[in-house]
Formats: sequence, structure tokens, C-alpha cells
Amino acid sequence: MAERPLLEGIVRQCLQERLMRSRTGIEVVAVRLQDVHPPIEVVDAFRKVASALEEKEASINQAEAYRNAQIPMARGKAGAQLKAADAYKWRRIWHAAGEAYRWQWLAEVYRQFPEVTRIRLYLEAIEQALAGKPKVIMDARQVGRKQYSSWTKKGLPFRCLKPCLPCRKFLPPRQSTEGGMLMTAEKRKWVRFGLALLAILLGGRCFFTVDETEWALVVRFGRVVRVVKEAGLHFRLPMDSVRKFDKRLQIYNPPATEFLTGDKKNLVLDVFVVWRVADPLRFLQSVGDTVGAEARLHDLVWSELAATLGNYELTQLVCVRPEGERNGKSAPLAALTDTVWERCRVTAMRLYGIELVDVRLKRLLFPEQNREAVFARMRAERERIAQRYLAEGEEIATRIKAEADREKERILAEAYRQAERLRGEGDALAARIYGQAFSRDPEFYKMLRTLEAYKKALDNQTTVVLSSDSQFLRLLTQGKEGKTGR
Repeated sequence: MAERPLLEGIVRQCLQERLMRSRTGIEVVAVRLQDVHPPIEVVDAFRKVASALEEKEASINQAEAYRNAQIPMARGKAGAQLKAADAYKWRRIWHAAGEAYRWQWLAEVYRQFPEVTRIRLYLEAIEQALAGKPKVIMDARQVGRKQYSSWTKKGLPFRCLKPCLPCRKFLPPRQSTEGGMLMTAEKRKWVRFGLALLAILLGGRCFFTVDETEWALVVRFGRVVRVVKEAGLHFRLPMDSVRKFDKRLQIYNPPATEFLTGDKKNLVLDVFVVWRVADPLRFLQSVGDTVGAEARLHDLVWSELAATLGNYELTQLVCVRPEGERNGKSAPLAALTDTVWERCRVTAMRLYGIELVDVRLKRLLFPEQNREAVFARMRAERERIAQRYLAEGEEIATRIKAEADREKERILAEAYRQAERLRGEGDALAARIYGQAFSRDPEFYKMLRTLEAYKKALDNQTTVVLSSDSQFLRLLTQGKEGKTGR
């Protein structure tokens, strides 16, 4: 984009120089480059490069979005882990403190009333453990026996919507009736009218006009008797004829032609020639008309162009920045056309009466048999650039994602370390509280903890089988209380 104004300025300057040399009276105010397109044969390759560049940016943006999503999420998870670990720590501490207080009160009561407290705790544990569970009572005397408890569319006839045309009646043509004989006075009137009309036609034949953009030659019986260079109304004899030629600039734009360079390389040059009629008499005598003039110019200019192009090599004509341009000299292509123009303009004026205004090169192409190889090389280069863009985008995206994953794992690992430290502190403080509280009476703690384990281990899916001679059922079956030991 930064070189576009420079290119527009160079084009404007060159165009203004050509127009001034052609004496057109035109001033070029500005030249604007609207758009630039590659050749149609490689436009898909260029689009692929642009698409690869877009995919590269998209991959980087997706990686950035992944990093922006993963790192805050990891920080949130880390914060949640720390909060949960801290809650676990204090829950363990306060649970341990509560259980220690409870145990201390029970131990104090147990020391005062050991037998009653033991029986009460035992029966409460039995009630909670056996409540709501299926129970089977077996007689101790019958042990070994097994006991069980198990839519159509109709077509319309075709009818013509237009009535038949009536027959036309042809009337017989009218019969014209002729009058009498024409009068002699009327005939004389028509004769005088014819003579006047003939005089007007002959008078108009003696005069002709010449426009500002034309040359005029008065020809009498095939010989040029006068050259009219000034515009206006001019006189001629009735037998004279007038040949007019356009004095404005003419552009000869033939098809592109293949030439051979000095290093035996084929090139297709698309050249146009700007010319005008300078000597109308010589122009009429030598070429006759515009078609003949263009044929002579083609032979003259194309022969000189082939001879001059043999002095240049392909590397001198096709390069990014020629050596002559770096040194302040004209480019080889401009020097080539200027040389052809200098050598042809004198000959064109002397032989054909034509002023050769300019010879310019529109395009420089490779021959058809070489163009496909050039386009294939361009496509391969665009493919390489596209693959490089894709690889760079994948590399950057992978690096960003890897850094995001590493940062995520670091955050989560650091949070896990701190969370485990908090949980360990909580478990250690809870174990210390339990140890300090329960070490005063280990036997009572064992009994109490065993009863609590019974309550938790026996759920609603457990079937309890009780013997009739068990201590719990002895009062029910034998009418006497069983002794409850520790």
C-alpha cells in the first residue's frame, strides 16, 4: 500500500511525457490504481495464499481464545480447591472437637454409672441397627432346618376461449378515373422546376467543406490539382473529386507477435503505434488509405523491432529493478521502444508522408508453450508460501496452547499442593484432638466406637438372623434377662 502512490506518480509522469510529445494538448491531472489482479491462470494459487494467511490468523486467534479460557478456568478451579480444602480442614477440626467433647461427657457418666451406661448404649445401638430391617428368629433347638419366607382432481374438457374470427369481406378496389389532357402551361411549369433543381445540384457540386480535423485533396481526372489544409468552404469544378484524410492521431493496435531475443529466448510483445498523416499528397500517392498505411507501418516497425530486440537478452528485459534504473538511466524496455521509434519515424515521413508519433510496449509475455511452465512455477511458489503460512500458524497456535496448558497444570498443581497441605493439617489436628480425648479410657472408646460401627454397617438392605438363645432375645423367649458383657 505504501508503494501505490509512488507507482501512480511514475505512471502519471510517463503518460504526461508521451502526451506532450504527441502534441495532444491534454494534461493528466491524476492517475489512480483501482485494483490489482494476478493472471487468471494463477488466481486460485494467489487466493490459496490469502486463504492460508487467513487460516494462520484464525489459528492464532483460536489459540489465544483457548489460552484466555483455560487459564481463568484453572485459576477458578484452583481457588475452589483451596476453598474446599480449607473447609475440609476446619470441618475435620470442629468435628473432632465436637466428638471429643461428646466422648468426654459420656466417659464422665460411664465412670460414675458404668453398668447402666453400658446397657443403655448397647440397647440404643441395637434399636438403631435393627430398626426397619428384615429379621429372622431361629429356634436354637431346630438349627439345621431350612426356613423360607416369595385425498382426486377432475379434468375439464378443453374449450376454446376465443371465438372464431369472422370472415372478412374484401371490397373491390376503387377504379381511378383519369381527367382530361394536361394543359400546356402546367407542363412548362414543371420544366422550369426541373431546370432550377439541376442548377442547384450543379452549384452544390462546385463547393465543399473541410473540417478542422481533416486534410483535403482536390483530384481532377486522377491527378491531384490542389491540397487544402485550411478548414472552411472551398470551390471546385463540377468534374473534380475531393479526397479527405483525418489529420488526428491514429492508433495502430495489432495482435501480439512473437520475437527472438539476443540469447535465443522467445518473447511475445504486444506493441501499439501512434501516428498521424503529415503529408497528405505523399500519403495518397504511397499508401492510399488507412488500411494501406497500417500495413506499411506494420512491416516497417516490426522489422526494426525484431532487429533491435536481438541486441537485448531476456534477463535485461525481465527483472525486478534493472541496473539502468538504479543508475538513473532509462529502463531497457523504454530504451528499446525509443530506439525503434527513432529509426522508423524518418523513414515513415520520407516514404509514406506519415508522422510516427510514438511506439510503445503494452505487454511482454512468454509464448504459449512456455506460459504453462511459468504459471506452474508461480503456482508452486504460491503453494510453498501457503504451506509456510499454515505451518507458522500451526506452530504459533500449538506453542500458545502448550503454554496455556503448562500454566493451567502449574496453577492446578500448586492449588492441589496447598489443598493437600490444608487437608493434612486438618487431619493432623483432628487426630491430635481424638488422641488426647480418647487416650484417657481406651476400653470405653473401643466399646463406643464398635456400637457406632454397628449402626453404620447395618443398613436397610441387611437381613439379621437372631438365635432364640441370644442375650437380646433371652428375656423374650425364656422369661429371664441375659447378662450383657462388654
